[in-house]
Amino acid sequence: MATKYGTQYQGAYVNEPKSQIPTGDLNGRVRHMFFDHTLSGALATSDVLKLGKIPKGARVIQAELFVEDMADTGIVNLGWAVGATAVEAADVDGFIPALDAGDGNAFGRMGVTSAGFCKEFAEEVDLQIIATEISVSTATTLKGFIAYVID
Repeated sequence: MATKYGTQYQGAYVNEPKSQIPTGDLNGRVRHMFFDHTLSGALATSDVLKLGKIPKGARVIQAELFVEDMADTGIVNLGWAVGATAVEAADVDGFIPALDAGDGNAFGRMGVTSAGFCKEFAEEVDLQIIATEISVSTATTLKGFIAYVID
């Protein structure tokens, strides 16, 4: 039977010289960014809804988004904008792609195959929603959060 080691374990306990596990990987503080917005009318498919800023060094571990029934059509993506110096490229659906609230309330959670899952950001970026298909006939609320480790 062979013994295998995870990256952090290997560096801290097996390799010589030993390497320190980064604080964010072992005992980092989890921070939450909550957001909400009420849409009172339709968004164009090119409109961007800015929700907050993901700080440099943040490792995102969870993202969730709830969208009330948009009555007719409503598909939105949760992702991030390009960083100010373009070290981080934009990914419009990096956390939650194609959340469809056209036929009722919709809830989305970042999956393990999402580009943003456990991603550590090399520079500050804007958290944003971009609609790919939307028409709102009544006031609709979008709300959610991201959780990230930093320190």
